[in-house]
Amino acid sequence: MLSESFAQGVSLLHRLDPRLRIVFATLFSFLLALSLKFPTLVSGLAMSVILVWISRLPRMEVARRLTVVNIFNIVLFLVLPITFEGTIAFFLGPVACTREGLLLAARITLKSNINTYKTYAYLFGMLLVRALARADRVYQSMLCRGFKGKFYCIHQFSFSRTDRIGSGCLFLTLILLGGMEWLAPTLF
Repeated sequence: MLSESFAQGVSLLHRLDPRLRIVFATLFSFLLALSLKFPTLVSGLAMSVILVWISRLPRMEVARRLTVVNIFNIVLFLVLPITFEGTIAFFLGPVACTREGLLLAARITLKSNINTYKTYAYLFGMLLVRALARADRVYQSMLCRGFKGKFYCIHQFSFSRTDRIGSGCLFLTLILLGGMEWLAPTLF
């Protein structure tokens, strides 16, 4: 059995139907992976921080996981602004940091994250194809053993009023982020 510490909790998000959380997380991830405009990406980051805060996840564990994933991006943000020619954005002591260096680091970070998502998508696709083939073999095996087409579940999921309100809020967020990306004029 798989165990994920972030899946356990008593917050408002933890009380939502797991099916709703999976659908929202998938759509949210794809929307941000396909976004190229800074306002959308910054809003998505802000939404992620708000969701972490609402879900009351352990801050140090979240920070540790994010640091491991983005160590290369941290190095980019430390080196590029001071080594790239351009308009000075601010000073860190005697060192000048350029706006163009910051933007380049941000673009590389976004592109590397998009490529990471693409790689995960390809991996997911390959796993899906293999899983479908295996599922068919398992289904044939179950039929041989007298399976009658009914799965018995220990926990019955139901879509409550809280789930309907939560889904409305979460999908409104997706619509706003999508509108910022594809309908709003370019700011950068």
